[in-house]
Amino acid sequence: MSKDDKKIIPAIVHKVRWVSCGSKKFKSYIDYIDRDEATRNYNFDDFSLYNDYMGNPEKSGSLFTEKNDYMTKKEIKELKKNFELAQKNKSMMWQDVFSFNNDWLIENGYFNPKTKVLDEAKIRNAIRKSMGELTKDGNENELIWSASIHYNTKHIHVHVASVELKPNKENLKKDFRERGKRKMKVIKTMKSKFINDLRNRDEFYKELDVLVRDNMVGSKKEYSFMKDRILREKMLDMLRHLPKDKREWNYERIKEAKPYVDSLSKYYVENFCRDDFQRFKKMIIEDKKEQLKIYGTPKDLSKLSELHYKEADLYRRMGNTIIKELKDFVKEEEYKNKRLQYLKEKKKYKKKSYRSKKENEKKNKINLADNKKNYDIKMDREINKPFEEKKANNNEFKKEDNNLKNENNNDILDDKKSSDNKLSSLNLLNSKFESKYKNENKSMRFNLAIAMNNVKRAIRNDLEHYINMLEFEKMERQKEYESGLEI
Repeated sequence: MSKDDKKIIPAIVHKVRWVSCGSKKFKSYIDYIDRDEATRNYNFDDFSLYNDYMGNPEKSGSLFTEKNDYMTKKEIKELKKNFELAQKNKSMMWQDVFSFNNDWLIENGYFNPKTKVLDEAKIRNAIRKSMGELTKDGNENELIWSASIHYNTKHIHVHVASVELKPNKENLKKDFRERGKRKMKVIKTMKSKFINDLRNRDEFYKELDVLVRDNMVGSKKEYSFMKDRILREKMLDMLRHLPKDKREWNYERIKEAKPYVDSLSKYYVENFCRDDFQRFKKMIIEDKKEQLKIYGTPKDLSKLSELHYKEADLYRRMGNTIIKELKDFVKEEEYKNKRLQYLKEKKKYKKKSYRSKKENEKKNKINLADNKKNYDIKMDREINKPFEEKKANNNEFKKEDNNLKNENNNDILDDKKSSDNKLSSLNLLNSKFESKYKNENKSMRFNLAIAMNNVKRAIRNDLEHYINMLEFEKMERQKEYESGLEI
């Protein structure tokens, strides 16, 4: 919108003003609470804070409150007492006014210009939604309010007066100008609640949500960016500007990368969701015109070029979907790289382990051969030990036999010599006796030799039996050893 364009006056205006407990306007409002509509209408200037904003109404409706559409005399009397109590407790009195451009009411079917009938029920509900914003978090000060609808030719408006039955003690210490101020956020929300309830755009926004959530963002969840070259390039550009910490990968946090994300989102919806995006843009333009008509031309004209909040919602949803897809992709690639590195290390370790295994097997074979050789040597020693002992025993036997023979010979010689000496002393030595003695000695030696041979034969038999037993045990141990190797 250029400076030369005609300024659009808002169709709905909301204003708020306030007075202290000592104000005449406060007292006048209380005085006229229980008067009839005509009297209040005629004396409207006495209690209204908007004399400079609007003149006396042509007609005033009955009072209504948070719970009552129409009030009995008893209920009006109770309401008046509450306002008097609030004034006594030094409460401020706030006056909100919601003013309409009657043409807008006619266009939206709330006012019939011929019959002069207004859909008051709808207006009352909208007022309650708006005033409920003041007490939605629980108001310990017990805010109460009353309102009435006033009719004018050009501007039908709703006049709302509110007080606190139990004002905050800390606020009582403040200047009344400070005590009456409302936060700008609360004022904007009150107006937004009032307007949205009258606009009845629920179905309109539901359709926009379906286009965004289900059709466009939903289709992106099913379509991989890897399928399109430009999408891949834009995704890589975005990746270069994302923070290193993946926990920060959220659309609301990535200020540097946000233009790249939006560019990717725009490319996707323009090329892959063309029909839905065209329908979406058409509805956004329609809604912007409607909002401009209701809110009027903003003081800051740059706001006209700002994204519609549903457009911002589209880019936010699409951006988070894209970021999630990229995060999953990066995570998968990192896993693949780690897996590949792991397999390489495993293969390297496996080769090293295989070589080490072969070397160990070779060493084991050598050790086994050495052990077998040592075992065989040991077994041979065990087996040959009896033979060596036998040989040693034979040598001992021979030595003992020789010693025995020598001893026998010596004994025989000694005996012979002794006998010869005796015979010689007796003069009995003759050749005949000597021959007989020799024959007897020869027979004696023969018998001794036979006895020795019998002893040797018995020893040899025992030794051979012992050797056979050792050889059998050796064969059994060898068999057990070979069976152990096979296992």
